[in-house]
Formats: sequence, structure tokens, C-alpha cells
Amino acid sequence: MGLYAANVASSGQNFDVGQAFTAAGVGALAGALIGSGLGAAGGMSVAAAALTTSAGTGIAASGGGYMVANTVMGNDFQTQDFAVASIVGGASGALGPIYATTTTSAMAFGAVANVVQYEGTSIANTGSLSYDSSAILGTAVMGLAGGAMGGAYTPLDQLGKNTTGTLLFDTTTLPIMAGYNAKEIFTSASFRSNFSRTLLGGIISNSPDPIPD
Repeated sequence: MGLYAANVASSGQNFDVGQAFTAAGVGALAGALIGSGLGAAGGMSVAAAALTTSAGTGIAASGGGYMVANTVMGNDFQTQDFAVASIVGGASGALGPIYATTTTSAMAFGAVANVVQYEGTSIANTGSLSYDSSAILGTAVMGLAGGAMGGAYTPLDQLGKNTTGTLLFDTTTLPIMAGYNAKEIFTSASFRSNFSRTLLGGIISNSPDPIPD
């Protein structure tokens, strides 16, 4: 809610209760996914629990990156754009541990994610793909940069372990273990990469915004 308030204050648009609840609802969904992964009960494997956490982190990072970019550029909050950013972030967070486990692949993954987000935003606003090659190239480059800033994702077989290699989850009850905290969420590749690429891509693509509302 705070990022939404900052966004509308920067852009000068009127505070919209529906938009505010959308932003808060997506934030709650991200938190629920992160929480369900960290405190998952018996039926969820360690890797599945950690993937759920990574997906929730991606949603929060991309949605937050979108609103921060808008705040920096003074652009209006658009529900459909925010939704696309959050969906792509969630997918990136879930797929990153499979396809972006080296710096090079993380950079390529970030570029693809940004282009998908850009084209998804175009479809949401205009009903068709964008063929603006300069804008597509710009958002891809920002995705590359975001992937570089985020770095390699932890491989799937290492998910569920903290930075010391200790299992975060007990294999029977999967409770969160000591030593795992919010810092590890916000320093994860899922958060760093998705926040960076969405923030940078949003600044580039919205300066000025090439996609009409």
C-alpha cells in the first residue's frame, strides 16, 4: 500500500481504492506464497516449498519494481501493467532455479523476462504485440542488466538450504529453521533480479511510455 501511495503522489493521479486494494492483494499473495513455502507442512517437498518461496519473492520484487519505476518517472499506476509485471515476476521466480543458474543464463533469462513483460503489457493495453524494435531492445538490455545484478539463481537441488548449506526445512514437517530471515529473501537472486530488471525496464520503457493507455 505504501508503494502505491508513493506512486500516485508522484504521478499526481487520484488515489483509487480499487487500485490500492489490488496492490495490497498482490502483496498479500506474494507474502502467502513466501510464507507457505517457508512454513510448508508435510505434503510439500523441500524443493517445491523453496520454489513457492522464490515465486512469491518474484511477484513482490516485480510488482514493487514497477511501482518504484513509476514513482521515479512520475507515471500513473495502471492496474493491467502492474498485474503483468507481477505475473512475469512470479513465473521468473519459479523458473529461475531451473533455467538461470549461471550468470550468463541469468542475464539471458532476465532479458527474456523483460521482453515478455513488455509485450504482455502491450497486449494488455492495446490488444496486440508491440513491434517497436528500439523499445524492445532497450527493455531486453535492461533485463540483461537486471539478470547481471541479480546473479545466478540457486540450482533446484540446492533450494531449501541457507547460505551455510544447512537445510532450512525438516523433511517431515518443513518448519522454518533458525538462521533464515527476511534478509535472505531480499538478497536472493529472485528478488534482486526481478526488482532490478523491472525497475530498469520500467524507467527505460516509460521514458516516455511507448505503450498508450
